Amino acid sequence: MRRIMYVMEFKGRGEQRGGSENIWVTKSGAPCARITTEIGEAGVDARVEEIAGPRAEFNSQVAAADGGELGPGKPFREWGTVSFGGDDVLRFDTVGSGQMEPAAEPGFTHGGIVWRVEGGTGCFAGASGVITSNFIVDGTGAVTDYHCGVIFVP
Repeated sequence: MRRIMYVMEFKGRGEQRGGSENIWVTKSGAPCARITTEIGEAGVDARVEEIAGPRAEFNSQVAAADGGELGPGKPFREWGTVSFGGDDVLRFDTVGSGQMEPAAEPGFTHGGIVWRVEGGTGCFAGASGVITSNFIVDGTGAVTDYHCGVIFVP
């Protein structure tokens, strides 16, 4: 088995899918990046520095765990794909349920979710593992989503 670890900052949008379904669709992208965490006298801070390389794409669907409307304080399920270019795509689905609440910063919602990797294509054929997501959504649907994935491939 080979282990692949990645950390990325995805930015994009979430919008309700048309029709009567209570499904939100999210689409976002992330550049190749160097993420640095600094611990010092002033505390802890992180810096994201874009570097040369292809972009990753994240596409998902989100639904309230109970089938009702999505919203703060309501558990949700999310499933979709992360594409790293070409045929290298991960498929994922929720472990348990995600949670979101109003953020400490007015006008934002903050939440998190854990996804189980359910295979993929290209270098991710037969993949397993876990991805965590820590995200912020503003009132217009703009999403900033931080992923940390630990993936195992045959």
